[in-house]
Amino acid sequence: MDNNQNNFNQNNGQNEGWSYQSGQFYTPVTPIDSTAMQANQSASSSQTLGIVGLIISLICCPLIGIILGIIAISKASTAKSLLGHEPSEAKTGRICGIIAIILGVLSMILSAIIYVINMALIMEALESMMVWLPFFL
Repeated sequence: MDNNQNNFNQNNGQNEGWSYQSGQFYTPVTPIDSTAMQANQSASSSQTLGIVGLIISLICCPLIGIILGIIAISKASTAKSLLGHEPSEAKTGRICGIIAIILGVLSMILSAIIYVINMALIMEALESMMVWLPFFL
């Protein structure tokens, strides 16, 4: 009998966190920390939502980007409050969420300015056409 088998027999099948039953070794199961798991899920979803919100704010829909940015910031703060510190994924999500909100607001303001300018140009063109319209009737 080797030295390891003697150790197990002397300790009633228990040795340094390992158990020995029916001739097989079993590793202990570590308990799952649900708070840490929930915090990690919030941090990773914050990162994903922040990046997607940033891209959507830049490309097509600033309002959706703003909403996703707000949700990303909320999830980052949830992860920070659950863990007591801010994981890197949560920090990335928070920063991308803030940038998505800023870019979304700037995009909406720029769209409104462009709309007003275009409407003014269209109205000016219509007025100039009205001046020449009686000559063609």
